[in-house]
Amino acid sequence: MRRTILATVLLTLLFTAASDRAQQPAPAPATPQDQQKAPSIIQNVNLVDVLFTVLNRRNKLVSDLEEKDFKVLDDNNAQDIRYFSKQSNLPLRIGMLLDTSNSIRDRLKFEQEASNNFLYSVLRRGKDEAFVMIFDDEPQILQGFTG
Repeated sequence: MRRTILATVLLTLLFTAASDRAQQPAPAPATPQDQQKAPSIIQNVNLVDVLFTVLNRRNKLVSDLEEKDFKVLDDNNAQDIRYFSKQSNLPLRIGMLLDTSNSIRDRLKFEQEASNNFLYSVLRRGKDEAFVMIFDDEPQILQGFTG
């Protein structure tokens, strides 16, 4: 049974088709209503890098998909997939947030050991990084990004 995944990428103001935007007239002067909106950045682009993970109904990684299994749409217009590759060995950047409040004091040692075991089993030397942040009354960075 062939799996077909429809990856719909909604490219808005930041990622627009270069040919469509290049010929549009200058925008009208801002009205008071427009000034309340967040500022927009319009940029012509030739390539948009879309990273994604596909899971099946059982939340298991689907790793045997090929370029032909995907369609990319921008405003319901099919876009060419110019480059397709499987990225299964990307570097990890992990943030660990630990509760150090009084409510966890009796389990703090377990929490620390579990965190250490997790990081030592997941991080690859020279490739991945992690940071550790704790919170009690206020959040505090205990260790910034490091290998």
